Amino acid sequence: MKKEIALVIPTSILGSKGLKDSDKLVFGLHYAYFKKRGITAITQKKMGEILHLHPNMVSKSNKILEENQLIQKVKGGFEVVKTIVDQLEKVEKTTEEIILPFEVYSKKLNIGAMLLWGEYNRYRDTEKGYFVARETTAFNIGSSEASVSNWTTELYENGMLEEYTVNYGEKGSERIVRTKNFNEKEE
Repeated sequence: MKKEIALVIPTSILGSKGLKDSDKLVFGLHYAYFKKRGITAITQKKMGEILHLHPNMVSKSNKILEENQLIQKVKGGFEVVKTIVDQLEKVEKTTEEIILPFEVYSKKLNIGAMLLWGEYNRYRDTEKGYFVARETTAFNIGSSEASVSNWTTELYENGMLEEYTVNYGEKGSERIVRTKNFNEKEE
């Protein structure tokens, strides 16, 4: 079985208001290939197939990413601009990445919902799970609070989020939300 690549999106790109959600998704594929091989050596048509985007949308995103000097065309494909990578690595302690496994970006979800899943997933293994105000979440992914609400509902409806209640006895209880773990085998 062919192993699919997981998309990698630095949080500085995720929170950019100057990029559309589709641009962020396309950059995530470029960045994943950059980390793996150095360049994205597949066609825009193939990128579209992988991301479930029309090739014209991928082409537009690539153009926007080039204009923003995030990627550049090289012989054999595209590469992430080295100065951008250096800048991202320089602030690595404050800049994290979201990872979108194939199981997320291959679903028929709104792109914003996919990006939100990645934001939620950054906190999957913490004690409290994702415990951030909706306003902060919207800022982190460069969207509106209303979109975050809609995408959260979409993620619940598609079984991408799991909810737990922790009972603290007399102190009450607390709702904890975690992303679905795709590494666990389903029974």
